[in-house]
Amino acid sequence: MRTRAQTMNLAGDTRGISLLELTIVLPVLLTIGLGVMEFGNVLYQYHLITVGVRDAARYMSGVPDTAANETIAQNIATVGQATDDGTRRVAGWNPGAVVINYDATAIPNDDGSGNAIYRGGDYIGLVTVSTSYTYQSLGLLGYLGLGTITLTSRHEERIYGNR
Repeated sequence: MRTRAQTMNLAGDTRGISLLELTIVLPVLLTIGLGVMEFGNVLYQYHLITVGVRDAARYMSGVPDTAANETIAQNIATVGQATDDGTRRVAGWNPGAVVINYDATAIPNDDGSGNAIYRGGDYIGLVTVSTSYTYQSLGLLGYLGLGTITLTSRHEERIYGNR
């Protein structure tokens, strides 16, 4: 049986308290630190995808033959150049995931303002480039059981030039 002096001695003993604090605080700090890294990686990959989609839309807005240049635009989005032999902006993002659509908005001949001669052509052409990409986690999302994140991006440009 312990004596009262031994119990009081044990209560005042502070050896090992730092180790106990570390075992409580370390998992929380690691989770926060890795979460910041994972979130930063998501934002960085989303930025790269958005820049690629924007570059492809800008390219397609100025080429005269759209159908012949769609493959080049898809490569510009994913690789950053006209051919598909470079390093991908984002690992696993393939040119087939980039979708290119065209739309034309009709312009009325006369809106009653008397400015019909200044209106330009009969329509405004638009090109829309969009994509969807499943984010490849650094590992924290799977560890926490949060599943997958799908990054989507879309950019629209007015078509200029003769078409």
